[in-house]
Amino acid sequence: MWEEREKMNFFSLLPHPPKQLRFRILNGRVRDFDKPRTHPKTLFYMKRIPFFSFLLLLPFWAMAQPKVKRLTNERLEPGSGWILISYNDYAYNKHGQETSNIRYNFDGGWYKAGAHLREYDEQGNLLKATQYYKRQTANDAYLYSETVYEIGQDGCTATELQRIFMENGEMDAANKSIYYSGADCRRDSVVGMRCDSMGNSLVCSEWYYVSYEFDANGNNTVENQGFWDIFSQNYYRLDSAVVYQYNPARQLTSVTYSDADRPYSVVQYTYHPDGQIATTSIYNASDTGWELFRSDSVGYEYMYDDQGFLVRKNTNYYDLISTLSYGQESIYLNYCDGLPHVELWNSNIRTTFEYTEGVDCQNPNLLFAPTVSPNPADDYIRIDYTGLERGKTYASLHNAHGAEVVGYKVWYRTDTIELDVSQVAKGIYFLRIADGKKMFGRKIVVMR
Repeated sequence: MWEEREKMNFFSLLPHPPKQLRFRILNGRVRDFDKPRTHPKTLFYMKRIPFFSFLLLLPFWAMAQPKVKRLTNERLEPGSGWILISYNDYAYNKHGQETSNIRYNFDGGWYKAGAHLREYDEQGNLLKATQYYKRQTANDAYLYSETVYEIGQDGCTATELQRIFMENGEMDAANKSIYYSGADCRRDSVVGMRCDSMGNSLVCSEWYYVSYEFDANGNNTVENQGFWDIFSQNYYRLDSAVVYQYNPARQLTSVTYSDADRPYSVVQYTYHPDGQIATTSIYNASDTGWELFRSDSVGYEYMYDDQGFLVRKNTNYYDLISTLSYGQESIYLNYCDGLPHVELWNSNIRTTFEYTEGVDCQNPNLLFAPTVSPNPADDYIRIDYTGLERGKTYASLHNAHGAEVVGYKVWYRTDTIELDVSQVAKGIYFLRIADGKKMFGRKIVVMR
């Protein structure tokens, strides 16, 4: 299902701003890619950046949500009802990090279509990542690639070695990267090497490097690149090969790509007030100047039930050049605990989520109803309930786009929560209260 979504969404082909990739990695560790890599998908680029970099783009979104135990995909075929086509099983360690993601597909029988396995040390540093993948010639997964990480004494990544195997188990290729980090463990540069097998050992030679520059907010602003040209046997350095610009809200507004002579491509972004992307425009350089290659606008429509839970989301894409448009609609079912349990996408793909944590929506005894007043509210919202759990209960107020505007976590024993809404603009909001086992929602009106 995820692959089908990517094919239909043009923006999956573009470099994404940090807001969409904020769950990747922090502080320069292997498990925390310091800043999202944004490069055009060209053969020229692939010569300089190792093939295995895509491993770090795996679905780390599962680490930021209550854990998905199983994700089942079904397709609606006309006249035949729902047909189960695939499912994913997940496993996690004590840090909440995904250690296993196995995908199964159905083609007259179930087979393992692929797997991503990860091993971590006691501190949560990624030590090994293995990917299994199914070829068309086999009905089971086989070893495709394996990446081993060595962590430096400072806790930062020191080296990364990836080996790629063929179907018969023989090693096909190998790449090695050496990472250099500053005192704060932020990745400052990386040197990549191409490796060849020499008996039982590998001989590696440098073939690219990338160094980074950051602004006062820690945003990646410049990437300087260099690479070894295997044809001319010369080493080239590209200063300011990629330049990022941000607005005062720290949102990425443009990415400029340059070769040895001049910039050749620019991607520009604008945003809606809720932080979602509003437009994406791509310009390519020509002999006469910059030419607009593609420009798209994106609109979002959210619909909530009376308890403030999202039940439907429509995303509309409009090509400003060709004037063609298409949409994506998601319908959420059994949303009583604030988490999607069934998502119907574009009316023909259904995804069922099963969580190891969360509320059984079919069990009304797990829901609770605290007293909330006043409503409409002016300066504050008072929440009274004798079962507020210390360290677990969290109350939050959300706007019509689902963004949190006020939040409060209970850190001491109390039966009362007060949310300050004196600085919140007047309008309709949704109050949510959760303690990991129970969920409560209510529509709130703020008036002045």
